[in-house]
Amino acid sequence: MQRNSNAWHDASEEERERLRSRNAELAGAMDALTGGRSVYDGESGTWRLSDGTRSVSIDGSVEYISPERYGDREGYTDEVRQALQNLANFREFSYSPESDPLYSSYRKQYLREGDRAARDTMGSAAALTGGMPSSWAVSAAQQAQNYYNAQLTDKIPELASLAYEMYADEYAREYDRLSALMEADAADYARWESDRDYRYALSRDEIEDARYADELAYERGRDTIADERYADELAYERGRDTIADERYADELAYERGRDTIADERYANELAYDRWRDSVEDERYADELAYDRWQDALKRAESGKDKDDDDDQDDDEGDGGKNTTTKAESELNKLREEMLSSDDPERWLEQNSRYISDENFSKLWSLLYEQNDSHR
Repeated sequence: MQRNSNAWHDASEEERERLRSRNAELAGAMDALTGGRSVYDGESGTWRLSDGTRSVSIDGSVEYISPERYGDREGYTDEVRQALQNLANFREFSYSPESDPLYSSYRKQYLREGDRAARDTMGSAAALTGGMPSSWAVSAAQQAQNYYNAQLTDKIPELASLAYEMYADEYAREYDRLSALMEADAADYARWESDRDYRYALSRDEIEDARYADELAYERGRDTIADERYADELAYERGRDTIADERYADELAYERGRDTIADERYANELAYDRWRDSVEDERYADELAYDRWQDALKRAESGKDKDDDDDQDDDEGDGGKNTTTKAESELNKLREEMLSSDDPERWLEQNSRYISDENFSKLWSLLYEQNDSHR
């Protein structure tokens, strides 16, 4: 992680993203194991790792921040931390042909073959010149040796690629070792946590059972008190209901007595009102009869009734003949009833309310004439 962070500064945007992703994988592996939280600084491309017990920066400095997370569990925590430290401080890749044993082997081989080719070339040239050395022969020998030197130089990228593959394989083995340790530690922690949770749940169940027993006993005691209170309240309510029923019966009897008195009072008042109405009716009849008698008396004395009847007969002519006959028939009937009574004057007074004013005047005039003739 330190190497990736250092390389981040001079890298291209694409390479920076690759380095960041790689460090993110390493940081995520530590976070998944320890429950810590890794913080990435986008300005500098650096990470600060926290495994829950210590904080590790990319320069390798360690700061202890909390007690051991797993308590009395041993597990693979130390091995995992060491593997994480190994990955965080994994050597940077560099290739030097001088320190590569395979390059040394190739170098010896190509130098040997170059020397052999140079000697062969010199021998062939000497044979052509009769054993005398020449500048051409030296140049040809040098060219033959340079060919093998170039072949050796061309091998360097291949050897560097091979060295990088070996470096990557070594890094992958370290990473796989870390993954295996993390899986083993996670499985161990899962077993430890499951056993811890089981013991905790068992102790909680015992506590809950005891609490339930206490609460049940308390509730039963409260129920007993509530039952006794309910019985007392029910008895009290029943006593109150009995008192209320008796009070209602007394009030009902009183109301009925009051209603009887009110009914009797109403009947008396009604009888009195009816008697008063009867007296008023008789008084009204007497007053009406008296008024009619006074009117008839005045008409009889002045003789206006007869003149009025004659004028009415003249005005109506033949058209009122049937009406006059009917009125005369009614008047004759009333006259017969009046005269046949024991006291015609009393009969006229009593029936005055049922007789028209005209007929009453005529009957009264007739009665007045009869009384006058008797005198």
